[in-house]
Amino acid sequence: DGVIFISIDDNEQHHLKMLMNEVFGESNFEGHIHWRRRHNQPNDPNKLIAIVAEHIFTYSKNSEQLKKLGVGKLELTGKFSNPDNDQRGNWNSKPWKIGSNQSGSKYTIRTPSGKILDEEWMGEERTYQKLLKDKRIYFSDDGKGLPRKKIFKSEREAEGQSATNWFKHELFGSNQDASKENTGLFNGVKNIFNNPKPVKLLSNIIRLGGVNENDIILDFFAGSGTTGHAIMDLNKDGGNRQFILVQIPEAVDENSETFKAGYKN
Repeated sequence: DGVIFISIDDNEQHHLKMLMNEVFGESNFEGHIHWRRRHNQPNDPNKLIAIVAEHIFTYSKNSEQLKKLGVGKLELTGKFSNPDNDQRGNWNSKPWKIGSNQSGSKYTIRTPSGKILDEEWMGEERTYQKLLKDKRIYFSDDGKGLPRKKIFKSEREAEGQSATNWFKHELFGSNQDASKENTGLFNGVKNIFNNPKPVKLLSNIIRLGGVNENDIILDFFAGSGTTGHAIMDLNKDGGNRQFILVQIPEAVDENSETFKAGYKN
């Protein structure tokens, strides 16, 4: 069992994909994530397209087995509130009326204000009546608006949130965020590491991998040690996740800020 995540830039990503297919098999390819690693907009006069994203390829040892075990989920995002003081707590909602490019079930719905709505809806009438009885249908605008299906935060937290293949820097951090984290760890010395990964990115990748509280995480290219940092943060929930970090000693450029700070390798 297991999942591997490998990050790489544009230069060799196509070669890496072919290599990973050969090693793990195309059937075990789980996804190609694009992480926006910088939040500013570069303006390089020598490039047609400015690079702001990095690639993260994801493979499992056995995709079918991974599905049986259950895929990992990310922390819940989105806004929740409780405008009708529902005892089940905060919720958000989605339209019960179908979108313009969808097909649904056609029947009439009477709003609390008495208005009759003759539309196509997301579910069958018996499903709607069941939701209505359970107070999972909400009408906005004092009962005059279209019906919306309530989704409770507590239930969504239990389900978790699936990842997409676009990791926004607002949710997953950036190289700039990671540099600030490292500056804090190294007593204000800046630029100790080139292109470090933020803790938020690694924490979410570990969650996405479905790591359990007693699992072991291996990082072949430890760099600034963000993986270890992320795992220690995750263990604040009482877990006993362990990590192995591997880093080949590298000579430090004598003109770099790292060398000036006293680090030789």
